[in-house]
Amino acid sequence: SVGRVAQTSADAQDGTGEATIDLEVALSSRRVTALDEAPVAVDIETSRADGVLNVPVDALLALAEGGYGVEIVHGATTDIVSVEPGLFAQGRVEVAGEIQAGDRVVVPST
Repeated sequence: SVGRVAQTSADAQDGTGEATIDLEVALSSRRVTALDEAPVAVDIETSRADGVLNVPVDALLALAEGGYGVEIVHGATTDIVSVEPGLFAQGRVEVAGEIQAGDRVVVPST
């Protein structure tokens, strides 16, 4: 279950504390029996996009005429095509536009 009211820790009266929401997690397996306390990490999904094209966020280019594009590799040449970014998650971004499944995009080296 997820609480409905965010709370700030009592020792953070200067406004620098993190807001928290109570979250109750129940294990679906009875095989885990020896836990008194255990740290957990929770990801909250607020949006989802299935069956979309996505590229690394680093592949996005800001276009001079406005909007965004990606550089697509065609053999020994490349073309910059316009794309409309959508949802972002885990270093990737949904894209639609002048790009097709299987296109290879240029990503800057780090």
